[in-house]
Amino acid sequence: TSPADSTSSDCVCNMLLHLQLLGELVEKSGYSPQAAAELHKQLYRTKLQQLVAKKKLSQEEQEELKRIRRILCIPADVAAQVMRSTAGRVLEEVVADIYLMGAKPVGEYEAERVEACIKDLSLDRAVALDVIKDVTKQRFKAYVQQAQKERDRRNAAQVLKKLVQFNALVVTPILEKAKGTDAAKKELAELLAEAAKKAKEQEAAEAAAAGKDAAAGASSSEAPAADDAAAAADSSK
Repeated sequence: TSPADSTSSDCVCNMLLHLQLLGELVEKSGYSPQAAAELHKQLYRTKLQQLVAKKKLSQEEQEELKRIRRILCIPADVAAQVMRSTAGRVLEEVVADIYLMGAKPVGEYEAERVEACIKDLSLDRAVALDVIKDVTKQRFKAYVQQAQKERDRRNAAQVLKKLVQFNALVVTPILEKAKGTDAAKKELAELLAEAAKKAKEQEAAEAAAAGKDAAAGASSSEAPAADDAAAAADSSK
C-alpha cells in the first residue's frame, strides 16, 4: 500500500469515527428524531457536495458515501433527494448545454457526455432521468412561449415544427443513451402533445380575435357609406 493510499484510508476512518461519535452525541442530547434526521441529511449533503465538486467520484469515494449513509441511517428516498440537489446539478448543466444547440441532431460526443456524467457521479438512473425530464420540460415550455408570442401564424407553426424536431433529434437520443424507461419517454411525449395543444388553442384564439376585428371594421365602414347614400338622396329631391 502506498503512503498516499494509507493517508487517504486514515482520513476516511477518522471521519467515520467522528460521524459515529456525533451520532451518539445527538442521541444523548435529547434531539427529536426529526431534528436528528435533518442534521444527518445535512451532514450527508455537505460531504456529497465536497466530493462532486470535481465532477467525478472515485470507487473509493463511492464506497465511502455508502458507509456514511449507513452510519447516518439515511433512507433511500432522502439519499436520492440529496443526490438530485448536488450531483444532479452537474448533469443538469451538461444537458442544458447540449440543448442550447437547438433542434440539431445529437452527435455521439454529446450523447457520451451525458452517459459519462452519469457514470462519473455514480448517479442513480432514476435520479438522472428526473434531471433530464426537468430540463426538457423547461425547454419545451420555452418553445411554446415563443410560439405564443408570434403574431404570424406561419411563424408560430415553424416554432412548433422546431419543437417536434427538437424532441426527435435531441431529447429522444439523450433518453436512449441514459437508458430512459418507457414511462419517461411516454411522459415526455405527453408533454410534447400538451405543448402543441396549447399552441393550437392560442392560435385559434388569435384567429377568432382577428375575425372579430375584421367584422367590426367592415360594419364601421358601411355606416359612412349609408350616410352618404342618404345625403345624396336628399339632395336629389
